[in-house]
Amino acid sequence: MLPPPHPMPAGLDADDYYRGNISGPTDDQQAWVQAHEHRDTGESEPATGVQTEGEAVIQEARR
Repeated sequence: MLPPPHPMPAGLDADDYYRGNISGPTDDQQAWVQAHEHRDTGESEPATGVQTEGEAVIQEARR
C-alpha cells in the first residue's frame, strides 16, 4: 500500500476504490509517490529539493 496522498489510478475514482476494484498500486502511482515523498533528513525538504515558502519560514525560525 502506498502512503497517501497519491493520485487515483487513471480512469478510476474513489468509488472504484471502495468497491474493491483496485487491487494494488500502479507503476504510475508508485513513481508519483517516489517523486513527491520527503527524504528522511530531519529537515522539511521535499525530495525534489524545492522548498516551499512555509518550509522556508519554519527553517528560518529554527536558526
